[in-house]
Amino acid sequence: MPVGIWFALAAYASYAFGDAIIKGFGSSLSAFEIIFWTTLFSLIPVLATKPKSEKLREIFLTTRARALHLRGGLTLIASLCVVYAFTHIRLAETYAIVFLTPAFITVLAVLFLKEEMTVRRWLSLALGFSGVMLVVRPGFRELELGHLAAFGCAFFASVAAVLLRMVSQTEKRITIVGFSVAYALIFTGIIIALSPGMGLPSWLQLATLAVTGSLGGLGHILIITATKAAPANMVAQTQYSQIVWAIILGAFFYQEYPDAIGLAGLSIVVLAGFVNFTPERARTWFGAHVVAIRKRRNAAAAQNKQV
Repeated sequence: MPVGIWFALAAYASYAFGDAIIKGFGSSLSAFEIIFWTTLFSLIPVLATKPKSEKLREIFLTTRARALHLRGGLTLIASLCVVYAFTHIRLAETYAIVFLTPAFITVLAVLFLKEEMTVRRWLSLALGFSGVMLVVRPGFRELELGHLAAFGCAFFASVAAVLLRMVSQTEKRITIVGFSVAYALIFTGIIIALSPGMGLPSWLQLATLAVTGSLGGLGHILIITATKAAPANMVAQTQYSQIVWAIILGAFFYQEYPDAIGLAGLSIVVLAGFVNFTPERARTWFGAHVVAIRKRRNAAAAQNKQV
C-alpha cells in the first residue's frame, strides 16, 4: 500500500476525532462560535508548514474574485450546517448524508461543466442515495432539523467544489484557502460581536476548541502530503474510513449504536463511493506499483554486484 494512503487515513481519522469533539459541545456553544475558534486555531499547523514560495501578502491577488467570494460564502454556510448536524444528530447519520456531496458534484458537473455522465456514475449516484435513505428512513421516523442541515451541507459543499474546479487551474492554493478562511473568521466574528449571548468561551472550552482546530489543520496538512505520495483517486476513497470512525466514536463517547438497517445503509454509502474506483484505475495503480518494485529490486541487485 502506498505511504500516501496511510497519510490519508491519518488525515480522515484526525477529521473524525475533531468532529466527535465538536459534537460534545452540544448547545453550550453556537455553530458561529465553533466555526470561528476552530478556524482560527486550524491556522497554527497550516501556517507552520506553509511553503516558503507562497507569500501571505499574495492571498487576495486574484483574477477570479467573484467566484472565490461565492465559494467562500458557500463553504461557510456548509460548515455552519455540518456543525449544527454534528451537535444535533448521530455522527454516523451526519456522515452518511454529507457523503452525498460527490453525487451532487456529479450532477452539477454535468449541468455546468458539461462532464460526461457514465453508467458507472449513475450507479454510484443511485447507490449513494439509496444508502442514505436506509440510514435516515424518511416516513418511518421523524426527521430532525439536523438531518436537513446535513443535506444542506452536502448541497452547498458540492457547489463550492464545482467552483473550486473552475478556479483551481488559475488561482494559487493560498488564495483559494485564504478566501474561505477570511469568510469564516470575518462573518462569524461579526455575528459573535453583535450577539449579547456570545462571548469569550471558558478556558476549558477554549482549550478544547484549540485541540479541535489543530486536528483540522493537521488533517489538511496530511491530505496535501497524501496527494503528493499517492494517486488522487485512491486518496479520495479513504474518506469513507470516517464512517467507521463515526460508528466507533459515536458508540464509545455518545452511546450511539446504529441498528442493522442503519449499518446496511452505511455499507451501501461506502460501496457507492468505491464504484467510482474503476478497474482501469486499479490496473493503472497496480502496474505502476509493480514497476516501482522492479526498479527497487534492480537497484538493489546492481548495488550487490558492485559490492
